Amino acid sequence: MNIDPTFLRSKLGRRMFWLFTLCALSPMALLAAISLRDVSNQLREQSRRELRQLSHEVGMNLFERLLFLDADLKLAETNLSAHGDRTAVTKELPSNFSHRFKGLELIGADSSRQILFGTIPAQFQLEPGELAHLSSGKTLVSVRTCDDGPCVFVVRQISAQQPSVGFLAGEVLPSYLLDINDVPQGKHLCILDSQERVLQCSGEDPTSLSSNTFRSVSGEFTWRRGSTDYEADYWKVFLKPAFLVDHLTVVASEPKDLAFLPLVQFKRSFLLVVLLTLFVVLLLSVTQIRRNLIPLGKLQEGTRRIAGGDFHSRVTVKSGDEFDDLAQSFNSMAVRIEKQFNALKTNNAIDRAILSSWDIGQIVDTLFALLRSVLAYQFVSVTIVESGNGTQARNYLSQSGSQRGTEMSVSVLREEELRELSTNSEARTLSSDGSCPQFLAPLVSRGMRFFLVAPIIVRGQLSAIISLGHSEASVWSEDDSLRASQLADQVGVALSNARLIADLKQLNLGTLTALARAIDAKSPWTSGHSERVTGMALEIGREVGLSEVELDVLNRGGLLHDIGKIGVDAHVLDKPGKLTDQETTQIREHVNIGGRILEPIPGFAECMPIVLQHHEWFDGSGYPSGLAGEQISLHARIFAVADCYDAMISDRPYRTGMPLDRVLQILRAGTGKQFDPQVMDAFLRLIARKHAVGSGATVSEPATAS
Repeated sequence: MNIDPTFLRSKLGRRMFWLFTLCALSPMALLAAISLRDVSNQLREQSRRELRQLSHEVGMNLFERLLFLDADLKLAETNLSAHGDRTAVTKELPSNFSHRFKGLELIGADSSRQILFGTIPAQFQLEPGELAHLSSGKTLVSVRTCDDGPCVFVVRQISAQQPSVGFLAGEVLPSYLLDINDVPQGKHLCILDSQERVLQCSGEDPTSLSSNTFRSVSGEFTWRRGSTDYEADYWKVFLKPAFLVDHLTVVASEPKDLAFLPLVQFKRSFLLVVLLTLFVVLLLSVTQIRRNLIPLGKLQEGTRRIAGGDFHSRVTVKSGDEFDDLAQSFNSMAVRIEKQFNALKTNNAIDRAILSSWDIGQIVDTLFALLRSVLAYQFVSVTIVESGNGTQARNYLSQSGSQRGTEMSVSVLREEELRELSTNSEARTLSSDGSCPQFLAPLVSRGMRFFLVAPIIVRGQLSAIISLGHSEASVWSEDDSLRASQLADQVGVALSNARLIADLKQLNLGTLTALARAIDAKSPWTSGHSERVTGMALEIGREVGLSEVELDVLNRGGLLHDIGKIGVDAHVLDKPGKLTDQETTQIREHVNIGGRILEPIPGFAECMPIVLQHHEWFDGSGYPSGLAGEQISLHARIFAVADCYDAMISDRPYRTGMPLDRVLQILRAGTGKQFDPQVMDAFLRLIARKHAVGSGATVSEPATAS
């Protein structure tokens, strides 16, 4: 290809040439730097994420293996207790016992030792804290210093009732704590004790670490051995509650060279792409700049202004060639872009506004507030088709520029209208010819004769209709119809979300109510108890000024507050006489049972205090935790009053329901001891009003309890 370089003699030509060249080189250089940085960061983040996941997985496996070791000692303890013959202990151990323990010995209370299995190093003494831990029936994990380094022992007291029998102690094989064969290729794993001594490693162990490396629960660090740098992640497995040992640390490492190996090939490929792109840009700039200097400069300037948001910009070119046509097309495009940009901004505002609301009325009001800037109309209506009855509809009507607000009416749609709109979801224009669909009646009654109608279809069903009305000839273009259809889709999503949220709330409440009834149905004496108590608690909550969000928590937690009674024997619940101490303990345990039932469900976390604390007393003498005052959640304090009120006023197997005056007397007496005085004041005000409305009498209300 022959290229005429004479245009380079021109100062402007040289300037344009260098401009094109630099405009090509600069983005490529920036792209290269950003790409290399991003790829490097992604590889580093991927390596750290894999190491973090690996350290957590190995940590959980380590904890599980310690539990297996605990189970092995319990089995050995059971065999020893059952046979009394110490030689029979090893015969009935699992076949893989030797793969877990290096040795097993029996340590008597008099420090005598008897090797039951394998080999055990020199005798070690148990500290008082370790003896106390073992006497509580738990298993001890202890890291001791042996001849060849730290070693791990698992110790368990044989009988808590007969401490003189002694202890079982087993030395754990390091290969069981960390199986080197299971370590992923290219990765290194180490297990450290709480003093950062290496218990087992699959490769090189971290060196040259500062004392603050393992300061937090988990984290990342780098270390170096020889000429190799390593990325590492660690996770501490806390074991103190179960095994007394403070923690074990799992460290996962990977050589940086291995982690960044894909970056080498990426650099080669990217360099070839950059060189090829540079060659193409230089070739095109040389061949085109000379022919397009002036018109292209104008168009480039116009484009730059458009890109900068100046949509009023226009380009004037009188070259008489294709650039002239291009300039006219450019100006037409600028006009359309300006309109589209304004429409997009408004649609985006509408989209954000309506999708952020789950209330249908608020969605409609938001639509009316923003619709005028997108489409022309005099009146607009939104017809919401009732989901339960396909022909019933609610009409929301608004006038353009009016301050009167939204008008609402109810209408009945004809079946043929619904079928026609359901089969064709595209927006269309209509005109009044004497008879009109029922959903247009509110617009026709106000003198509208031309309409732009956009059906809203959700899951194949007509959900709503947006109708714009005008008294003069149709003012809507095809673009307006398209925008109306897009707007209908947006509103359809918002309405679907609103209805879905409403259905989910109703389903959730219905499920909780059904569950509460199932709980209460366990005993005929508690039938309806959960719902009654919840209703009373909600009334008290409103009296003390709780928000709707807090009332919802009170409602959901209240229906489930006695769910733990599923775990209580029915004969205890229905016993007519006084409960024994064991039965009382069983009854009180329903609080903790309820907590354990609901604990796996994150959505009930806010309701847990009601389940766990509704039997706590204000003075701290309640159960199960002995909380006092504001340590008890306000929801639970409210429920304590409502629960006791319903329990006393209702029939029970051991007595009939008490009179209201007697119930109030007992509740007042418990103010400040069992009940929160402020909650009790609100309850008494509520009871006084209800009694006055019900009987025309007045229940005297005491002074504020202290």
